[in-house]
Amino acid sequence: MNILTDRKNGIVKWEYNGKDIIIQNANMMYAFEYGNEMVMLKVKNQDGEIGFVLYDINGDFILSYVAQMGEIIIGSNHFIRMDNLITVEYSKKDKKVIALIGMKERERKLVIMDYNGCELASIPNPVGYTFYYTKNLGDSIMAVCQGNSEITKDKYGRN
Repeated sequence: MNILTDRKNGIVKWEYNGKDIIIQNANMMYAFEYGNEMVMLKVKNQDGEIGFVLYDINGDFILSYVAQMGEIIIGSNHFIRMDNLITVEYSKKDKKVIALIGMKERERKLVIMDYNGCELASIPNPVGYTFYYTKNLGDSIMAVCQGNSEITKDKYGRN
């Protein structure tokens, strides 16, 4: 996918099925391909807070979030507030939203929600590990962990 951005005018553009898809967002910093046939915009509001806005390949809004404010908007009318929000991922295949939350590393967890914002599961850190970050890889969401004990260290002392 070839995504063109005009930061000065707040325009993101790509072509899909012979049609130009144009998104206008004055706060857009840059845009990138996200997962499988989606586009994510990184935005910065007037208060300097960084957020992300996700669209499908047709230019339809999927979700947005601002980690500093703990706000997630899913679809056209599902607003969710989560304390200590770190990042949010979306699985197009499963229509699930995955939020990584937790101020202190030992308290981190993954919260899995359906597209209506209803919580389906809350997964604490695996024993001996801490959730470090999440990433969308095509049709899968990856949760990367870092070891936090002597047992998880390799022969060089790395976790």
